[in-house]
Amino acid sequence: MEEGPVVLISTFYQGRNNIMTASCTMSMDFSPMVGVMLGPWDCSYRALLKTRECVLAIPGADLLAKTVAIGNCSGAEVDKFAKFKLTPCPAVKVKAPLIGEALKNLECKLIKKLNINGGELFVLQGVAAWHNPAR
Repeated sequence: MEEGPVVLISTFYQGRNNIMTASCTMSMDFSPMVGVMLGPWDCSYRALLKTRECVLAIPGADLLAKTVAIGNCSGAEVDKFAKFKLTPCPAVKVKAPLIGEALKNLECKLIKKLNINGGELFVLQGVAAWHNPAR
């Protein structure tokens, strides 16, 4: 049973933007601290480890099909922003882009990575939050 919402995670690494879908997320406390389970098979896993930053974006129901499709292909093989016609927008405190079509975006810094039963829990601290007033 999943704890939190399905999110899109954007990263910027080696000159490329990427997006992945993550469904295993959780609020860690009353501050903007979020836990996300990732595995080394994800392209974004490596980017997050190297850069120690990302953006968590909350997609609306209208992005459901794109959110599923993003999770079923690899950023190592395709530019997901271009393929799914999503808009990368500049963030303020991280290099990873905001997702223009998302309801909300949370710029995050990686503060800790924990190994849990073969999976890895990335503990992220929110450093800036955005909402899309057009949505």
